[in-house]
Amino acid sequence: MSHTSSSSSPPSLSSEPPSGQPDSVAVSIDLPPTDAASSEAQAHERPAVPALVIEPASPPDSTRSSVASSNQATSPGSRQVKFAALATVVSEHPDEHDDDDDDADDDGRADENKRRESASTDAQSRRLPALTHEPIKGSVDNLHQVGLGDSSPISPASFDPPSTRTLLSAYSDAKSSGLHIAGAVDTESKIEAERLASLRASSAALQKTIEPFTITMEDLSYSIEIVKNDKLRDRLAGRKKEVTRKMLLKEVTGALHTGTMTALMGPSGAGKSTLLDVIAGRKSSGYIDGTMLFNGQPRSHDFKRLCGYVEQSDILLGTLTVRELLYFTAKLRLPASTGDAVCMKRVEEVIAELGLTSCADVLIGDERHRGISGGQAKRVNIGIELLTCPSILFLDEPTSGLDSTTAFDIMRFVRKIRDRGTTVVCTIHQPSTDIYRLFDRLMLLVAGEVVYLGPAANAVDYFVQLGYKHSPSVNPAEFIVSVTSDHHGKAGAIEGPIVEQSFFAQQYRRSALAEMRKVSTRQAARHGSEGEHQLREEQDLFVNNALFNFRVLLQRNFKKASGDPAFFRSRVIMPSIIAILFLLVYRDSPHNQSGIRNRQALISLTVTMFSIGANQLLGGLIEDRKFFTRERAAATYQVSSYFLANMFIELPYMILKGLFWSIIIYWGCNFARTADQFFFFTFVAILLADFGCGLAQLFAAALPTLEQAAAAMTTFPLLFVLCSGFFIFPQNMPDFWHYTVYYISYCNYALAALLINEFHNADQYVGSGGYCLFNTTYSAAQQCPIALAGCETTSSFPLSSDQILKSVGVQDGFFHDRFANLMMVILIWIALRFLGYLALRFIRHGKR
Repeated sequence: MSHTSSSSSPPSLSSEPPSGQPDSVAVSIDLPPTDAASSEAQAHERPAVPALVIEPASPPDSTRSSVASSNQATSPGSRQVKFAALATVVSEHPDEHDDDDDDADDDGRADENKRRESASTDAQSRRLPALTHEPIKGSVDNLHQVGLGDSSPISPASFDPPSTRTLLSAYSDAKSSGLHIAGAVDTESKIEAERLASLRASSAALQKTIEPFTITMEDLSYSIEIVKNDKLRDRLAGRKKEVTRKMLLKEVTGALHTGTMTALMGPSGAGKSTLLDVIAGRKSSGYIDGTMLFNGQPRSHDFKRLCGYVEQSDILLGTLTVRELLYFTAKLRLPASTGDAVCMKRVEEVIAELGLTSCADVLIGDERHRGISGGQAKRVNIGIELLTCPSILFLDEPTSGLDSTTAFDIMRFVRKIRDRGTTVVCTIHQPSTDIYRLFDRLMLLVAGEVVYLGPAANAVDYFVQLGYKHSPSVNPAEFIVSVTSDHHGKAGAIEGPIVEQSFFAQQYRRSALAEMRKVSTRQAARHGSEGEHQLREEQDLFVNNALFNFRVLLQRNFKKASGDPAFFRSRVIMPSIIAILFLLVYRDSPHNQSGIRNRQALISLTVTMFSIGANQLLGGLIEDRKFFTRERAAATYQVSSYFLANMFIELPYMILKGLFWSIIIYWGCNFARTADQFFFFTFVAILLADFGCGLAQLFAAALPTLEQAAAAMTTFPLLFVLCSGFFIFPQNMPDFWHYTVYYISYCNYALAALLINEFHNADQYVGSGGYCLFNTTYSAAQQCPIALAGCETTSSFPLSSDQILKSVGVQDGFFHDRFANLMMVILIWIALRFLGYLALRFIRHGKR
């Protein structure tokens, strides 16, 4: 086994077997340094690098060679190498030298080179006192994945095996630094190493050189309007509306430098997430005052394409696998000219880097589907933003809801992103000591004001100078937050003066540190534009055109639908079951006057069921809206592309729904048996099914909560059905309902179209053997006037279609034609869809 002296560079695979062991597996595992020293300091001083030594499982001898021997168990096609070993902790100590003396620097470098050359022969002299040798077992497969104990396979460029770090948790040095797998190679073949190298080379074109990105802020403030006495009861009481401003950020000045990892910390309500949203351009309301520049320039329209934003909650599509979600996101965020093959290779690289290989083909999961773990979901969230290699990465509470081990894994990977040159800005409430040491800089906020901005490693000393005592055993982040909290003196955990929170902002403004930050920030912001402006929606510049995005979103929707059995069940199976129940009641309805009422009722039930039967779609639409809000904020695609993709994905299911309903109801209940009338009935049924879907999409886009959308989805369709002319004739309606709801009710025109379709050729309907629709007895030679209802008769006489249509409420005139009513249904359907688009386009819920 070889020892790597630095963990800052990406892990690499070595195809050379250990000397004298041609059939062995070389496994190199590094423990990166835990301090967050700057790159300049690292260039002059090589910190101690603890390493994990894997040794043979046989009883160790006195010399304990640091080479890992292994036993191979290879099966055809799998090429899996199994090993059993013992683990201990060793440490390498650099030679002492004076950084301030140039000659001493040269001597130190020479000594360092000599020490490196003798590393393989002098391992014993660099080893810590012998500790307990813990047995570990694992395997290396043909994809260069290392599996230790019960952990999942871990790719060489990914996170560490959790069981390995658990194994070393008893050792304080290892616990504070964690593990990193640098490489694992089956030395019998170089094929897989070449494959991985080819994979990375082929996607190198996508990994643009990360542009240096510095953000400067000078006197940056953010405020919102608080409106009082604006409710109806206040107006009725004669109270005047009062509008006041509430300051959430107060004159924030500072800079977020290129390639640094900055923590935004502070007590609850300090303004951390507010500042992050202001910088990232995510605020959709409120007022900004001051100057904010990006690389010395105001924010450009394509800023959203240069940055990534990882939300606190894991908003993902639960019915897709990890690989599928990343693939479709890559298709939408990368240029269309990239191609499917290169997109997929980029996805595979991100999966490997994030340690998601073992769950790449697992459903992400949601409330109805079991899926990946919380830590894996957080990695997927980060991976979505890494697909485009952003210049700046914003993270809002990335460790929220995660255990300490998973949280450290996540933040250590974020540190690796910073090492590539990406500017990382992260809000975090109270990180552990290990996580805190990963940050380069700290911006501490209290009540919207900056109370510290500088190196994270110096923050404790700054507050110690203010009179507070810090014990080395206390978490630095916990100490800092406790000191600046409004109630720190009540608990008595922190020794020091009890002051108001405003004291810390005043002290910082008077400090030399604040003056230095202000001068440097003003120099960078000299050419910026100042002044207050109200936030408005910025023009989005999209990577791809609307048609391309529509095709990709439609493909993603089909993949989602095919992976969710409930999607088909709620749209097709359940309506078909209801149709069968109706069939059992209305089957073989006779062609006489009694059958007229049966068919009228069944047609009305068809209109009603298709109007209110789409309530079950609301839950999925509300969930999808959350992911749409995230992608829209990142300018991933146009609203029109998303709207059309959602509409077209429903169309095949609505066609099946209307077709199955028509086949069951129309033929089973003995409707008019002509092809023309059947296909007209089927077309209207499909249109009504899509009407219900359109209403669900409109209310899901327009209303903020599922409860409100469900209430609207029940109320409005029922109102349209009540005013359709079946339950009460139009001439009997109150004028308000007659001249408003009745004329805009699509149920009115759909009902009339289906009634005319059924009864426009009604010669078969006679009075024999049934009852007439009237209340007076007539002779056989007379025709019943269809205006009344109720009398029994044994006479036989024909009924005209006009008489029947009048009896069921169809009016004379233009709308006495079925195609005229169908045209009105189509026009209202177009208006409904347009309203749905406007709601999706302009109504934003949960304004930030």
